Amino acid sequence: MRLFILAAYTVAAALVAWTGRDSAWWWVLHFTGALAGLCAVWIALDSVPADEGDPDQAEQYFREDR
Repeated sequence: MRLFILAAYTVAAALVAWTGRDSAWWWVLHFTGALAGLCAVWIALDSVPADEGDPDQAEQYFREDR
């Protein structure tokens, strides 16, 4: 879900930057937001574990706490 929200934000920022490209400040502001969104999506995709069979770290933490 977080990845979807990041992707939606990136697309929205890119669209606003494209439609507001006549104003340099508006374009730079939203283009940097779109660029940051792309970086966040890339980092999120890179941090996905390759093996989905391992339990989540938070799940392990809560089991140890009980």
